[in-house]
Amino acid sequence: MLQKLRKLSLILVVLVAGCSTTSFLYNRINLIIPWYLGDYVNLSDEQEDYLDGLLVDYLDWHRTNEMPLYLKILDTSESLILSQRQIYKEDIANISILIENAWFRLEKGSMKWLIPITKDLSSEQIDYFINAMRIKAQEYKEDKVSRTDKKYQKELIKRTNDSLKKFIGKLNDKQREIIIKASLRLKRGDRVWFNKRKLLIDELEKILNRDFGWEQELLHLVTSKGNPFSKGYSNIYSHNLNVFHEMLADVINARSKKQEKALLKQIDRYRADIINIIKQHKDNQ
Repeated sequence: MLQKLRKLSLILVVLVAGCSTTSFLYNRINLIIPWYLGDYVNLSDEQEDYLDGLLVDYLDWHRTNEMPLYLKILDTSESLILSQRQIYKEDIANISILIENAWFRLEKGSMKWLIPITKDLSSEQIDYFINAMRIKAQEYKEDKVSRTDKKYQKELIKRTNDSLKKFIGKLNDKQREIIIKASLRLKRGDRVWFNKRKLLIDELEKILNRDFGWEQELLHLVTSKGNPFSKGYSNIYSHNLNVFHEMLADVINARSKKQEKALLKQIDRYRADIINIIKQHKDNQ
């Protein structure tokens, strides 16, 4: 659950990769994606070349249409901090919605390269892909679902502390107490996520038989905000998201001047990286 919540933190944890390395990683994403896919399916040299060509259009769309919107989200976040007023969970939720929408656009846009490369996969590659997903899910179960509630909460608190420290520096006692209290209110979602994941893999296996109309079925499965396997998980996610928004607002309200300066500096770094990526794209046109 926290893995998904982190993408909704104040300044685009998911949408940009890390201050000093964002431009480097982003401009090599056509190399990174095939490498990542290698965990799930082995592409031939010809397929990798084909995917590389597909990613050119995808990244062109992303730099042209999405990157400027990320700048607006950063500007909104910065204005909220600089306002010096009390920050409420609704403020965080509004930014969260912008980021969530950007994430869904990213998923939908990825279909422009995912569907063509899937058409090109052999039956053996599809079988390998589904089996790899099942192995990853089982590893998740053994590593995460098997945890005791005490260990789950301990790891949750640590990951939250570590994530926030990256943006505002060392947390004070009040902030750490806010995180501990919030963790007690969060509902555990890893077991429900695992069960949902199994159902999704089963459905994906059916779709990847690639019968007539499979492309639309895949598009719906990947991009639908409310697929039929996620009701239980969605209820937990909505509850936890509300707790997370409140926690994040309280942590920010308890910030010191030093922490505020660090947070604004991080926003500036992200902004500079995004502007640099956009500029490089325009220069190469």
